[in-house]
Amino acid sequence: PTFAVGRTQELIMILSDLGYNIYVDGMGNSITSIYLHTPGFFRSGNEFKKAVKKTVPIRNQRERLQAKNADIIITTSGMLDGGPVLSHIRGLLEDEKSAIFITGYQVDGTNGRSLLENGTLNIDGSSVRPKMKVEFFDLSAHAGHDDLVKFIDAVNPKRVILCHGEMREKLLEDLANYEVILPYNGNELELS
Repeated sequence: PTFAVGRTQELIMILSDLGYNIYVDGMGNSITSIYLHTPGFFRSGNEFKKAVKKTVPIRNQRERLQAKNADIIITTSGMLDGGPVLSHIRGLLEDEKSAIFITGYQVDGTNGRSLLENGTLNIDGSSVRPKMKVEFFDLSAHAGHDDLVKFIDAVNPKRVILCHGEMREKLLEDLANYEVILPYNGNELELS
């Protein structure tokens, strides 16, 4: 499971030259198409096109069933709470030779977090324990707590706006020397 924007494309780049049969499912296909049509906006545009040509897009349930024999399926939703990932997991629940590689942060209360912490998933209202191996690979696109504090100290801004993240209150403690703004959903800020 992975996120559609950025992470799907990163995984395609990482895995494409390893010789595996790779299928891509979910919204990651749509976002990948956008990347392919705007290669000048990111590094390695030509390499990315070559990498995508080595993958097989999944566009419907019939193709999803055919992907059961893939070596690797890159699919959304990244937190295992919807999307085609659940269809793939349903088909592989009892397969001890398969694995789920979680590639991003899992918010508390999501299927992904439950799988990492308890080894269970909620599928169709039932708690299930997949026999697949579960591994976590931290491919975060975000700086960690310490890196954020170092960056802010280096820039020494007048104000810091913390918009995203579970631990922003903890970060607030480490930024006591700055004017810190903590907006919430629906708040409007005027920047000048």
